[in-house]
Amino acid sequence: MCVMCRVYMKWLLLVVGLLVSSNDLFANTRDLLPYNDIKAAYIYRFLYFIQWDSTDTSTEMDSDTIRISVLGDDPIMESLRPLSNNLYNDRIIVIEQSDDYTELASSDIVYIASDNFSYLDSILPVLMDNHVLTIGDSEWFVEAGGMVSFVIVDTRVRFLFNLDAIHSAGIDISPRLLNLAHRVISSSE
Repeated sequence: MCVMCRVYMKWLLLVVGLLVSSNDLFANTRDLLPYNDIKAAYIYRFLYFIQWDSTDTSTEMDSDTIRISVLGDDPIMESLRPLSNNLYNDRIIVIEQSDDYTELASSDIVYIASDNFSYLDSILPVLMDNHVLTIGDSEWFVEAGGMVSFVIVDTRVRFLFNLDAIHSAGIDISPRLLNLAHRVISSSE
């Protein structure tokens, strides 16, 4: 990876780490970063708070890579590219894009571009059955069965969780991350 990419990612991760750990201390810093860069940094940080069910043998995750994919055409792809070839828990991060959701069933995380939202009834069950964390970009994404959604609240990027969908996919999420969510949807609300 190029030196500038590493410097950029370290700076971006530092800023997002500070944002996650502070509500108002760095509020002005948030306005300096484009929303897609913030979302990409959140996706990377989610890796540290999410655990895929290791007891399920129906899908064997590739132990050498962590695949973060974008379904459809979305500008977040450019913000995710600097993550490519970085390491997470000794696994190489692979960033990819596809217009065919069946190609992404072996991904660990799939960001679903809004141009695919009309097909969620077909997309979500396939990805959920393969223990893929699904991320979208509207409040109703989690209400439609998606797992994580980014929303803008008071000019800040926040996230929502659909806890039922996450658990149905055999994914565990840290309570620390849940506490940072703008809202958590669950049947036990």
